[in-house]
Amino acid sequence: MGNKLYYRFNREEHAGNIEYFTSLYLSTEGRKSSCWFSNLPTNISKSAVGKSISSIYKFYSWLARKARAGDQNAEGLYLDSGAGSLTTAKICPGIQGILDTSVLVKSPCDIQITAFPDGSWIGKVSDPMLVSITEDHLSAQFETLEGDNNIFDGRVVVKFKIPITVRTENEVPWVFLQPQYHNNMDLQVVNGVVSGENTLQQSLNIITLVTTPREEAFDIIIRKGDVLAYMWFPSPTQLEYSDQEFVRTTSRFVGYELIKRKK
Repeated sequence: MGNKLYYRFNREEHAGNIEYFTSLYLSTEGRKSSCWFSNLPTNISKSAVGKSISSIYKFYSWLARKARAGDQNAEGLYLDSGAGSLTTAKICPGIQGILDTSVLVKSPCDIQITAFPDGSWIGKVSDPMLVSITEDHLSAQFETLEGDNNIFDGRVVVKFKIPITVRTENEVPWVFLQPQYHNNMDLQVVNGVVSGENTLQQSLNIITLVTTPREEAFDIIIRKGDVLAYMWFPSPTQLEYSDQEFVRTTSRFVGYELIKRKK
């Protein structure tokens, strides 16, 4: 039995049309919605590979010549290797695993982000009622005390705030990942695990990094339907809408609530 990701809309007007607004934000159709994966063949000719990776092409050409000359060992290796064909990334279990068990978080509308050399940026959202972008997580929060060790130097934080709250059953964790099998945008998702009590009530926010341009400002264009991030789960996960408010029920959260009440 698979996992369930329960979600609810933070805006009442969205809850009035659950099916439509769910399709704007979330999807579990990882393989089908990836144009790259859908158009990727299962096998390619080894001769074609030689155009980009000459060493592989030369090796298989050498095997073919040896096999034609009667070398049984070479013939066996050549046949075992697919007799002139090479499998592609489409059969990679690692890629399939991400696409099959991830919930896709999509942009519900068109967005434009303009980044400037001084580290500032401007965001334009075609429909601010659907999503907002902020710098709640300042870039300074990623900087080290010694500048030479700052691997995040030259990048600024852009946070996408999706008006959805999510939770899982039995504290099933998930990981935010870069949607690299769907998009090739100049945004890098900050990888992070949501686990423990945080799985019981979590705002759906996507934190990304944008590289600061050295000379001229540049635009990042995000179209409606583009995938902003993967929510990767350990196993396939179903989406289920909930009209009930989510409450964290772990001892630490309950204790915190009791302390507040006593005050």
